Amino acid sequence: MLSRLQTLTMFVPLFGCVALACNAHAKPPVGEPPNIVMIFVDDMGPNDLGCYGSTFHRTPNIDNLSAQGMRFNQAYAACTVCSPTRVSLYTGQYPARTGTTNWIRGSAKQFPNEKLSEPPNWNVSGLKDAWTTLPEVLKTAGYTTASFGKWHAGGSPAGHGFDQSYDDWNFNREKNQDDPKGVSRLTNMATDFIQEHAEQPVFVVISHFAVHTPLRFNNDTRDAYANRVDQDSPQTNADYAAMVDSLDQSVGQLLNFLDQSGKADDTLVILYADNGGLDLEVKGRAKGPANNDPLRGSKGSQYEGGLRVPLIVRWPGRVPANQTSDVPIITPDFLPTLAEIAGVDPAEMPENVDGVSFTSVLAENGSLADRPLYWHFPHYHPGGRPGSVIRTGDQKLIYRPDDGIVELFDLAQDPSEAHDLAKEMPERAEKLNDQLQAWLERVDAPRTIPNPNYKRRNARY
Repeated sequence: MLSRLQTLTMFVPLFGCVALACNAHAKPPVGEPPNIVMIFVDDMGPNDLGCYGSTFHRTPNIDNLSAQGMRFNQAYAACTVCSPTRVSLYTGQYPARTGTTNWIRGSAKQFPNEKLSEPPNWNVSGLKDAWTTLPEVLKTAGYTTASFGKWHAGGSPAGHGFDQSYDDWNFNREKNQDDPKGVSRLTNMATDFIQEHAEQPVFVVISHFAVHTPLRFNNDTRDAYANRVDQDSPQTNADYAAMVDSLDQSVGQLLNFLDQSGKADDTLVILYADNGGLDLEVKGRAKGPANNDPLRGSKGSQYEGGLRVPLIVRWPGRVPANQTSDVPIITPDFLPTLAEIAGVDPAEMPENVDGVSFTSVLAENGSLADRPLYWHFPHYHPGGRPGSVIRTGDQKLIYRPDDGIVELFDLAQDPSEAHDLAKEMPERAEKLNDQLQAWLERVDAPRTIPNPNYKRRNARY
């Protein structure tokens, strides 16, 4: 096994990593393998945070995290709903390959009258016992692992490589004025774990139930937001803002612990989310509670509002401070990236990893080789219909199987996806769709089937 941490450049011949090859002159970190702490947020788009431009939500601690590290402007979740992204995080594979393409338990009963039925063979159980997971990979390099909070990836954390875990869904429902959604208690569990294992590197996931509905918040904080007026902000929901505020306070709690314990320089902190914000009207309620503007769409859709998420990485002295990156990053990339940082022997890496390491980006704000990104969601959802997506460069194509329509967008010129180029560029649209369909075949993606009970007059889409 490799020593605790070599220079990341050493891993080029070991991993054959195109990411590092793109930045051969980078001088990555040297020293001991860091603690790795992931703050995994539920249902948060980037525009909920001050460092991404929100002027209504107050997120000083997350903004400080960004100022002390690197903020990614084009970070994506592997899916527009939670479970597929979570399985992707732990396997390094796209949801189309794992077969977990919807949230576990799913939403099929909500849409009995649509033109298509969801795939009968989609993987409703999530992680399989035979699969090698990210925590198991890191344990081969001497890490002790823990997951605190929402799981929703199938089975239990203990069954998939976590040495210690806590997964209590009551945190999502309880109305605790002092600790909405248990954000502080989950953070305390993480800091206690880090303290208890001070002599070895740890991998800890703080998997918050926030900021998913139902909204839970401190009333005083909520009242403070209710009295705020910001004509320039699309965000106006005081209840939701108060929940974001409590999440931010828990991030400050973690960062204060790392500073006071002397562990800040030895800890890689990641803030990330499982899908975009919930920004739609459901059952007659007011639109929201999030607002993804200027991004189009919501959780459940294949537009940027459903897929784009915040990603902030801080590692003092290793990741340059106050940096932003426009390199597209997606969920499967975490497994090879964290394995490389941890010094994992390549022989311990699982097969069929779809992600690529982005250590070159972290080391000196480098680049990655051009590659397509893929999404596949063969289900109906209140936020959108079934769809598959390919992004190459700045071009993004969405294919809808229920009507065969394709949409083509140039994200550099049209980040709000307001202007469909498919009719203006039919050859390009056809080429990208062919590439997308070939990939779906290659990974044996679960596909929708005709719905024998289709009732057009009762269908939502």
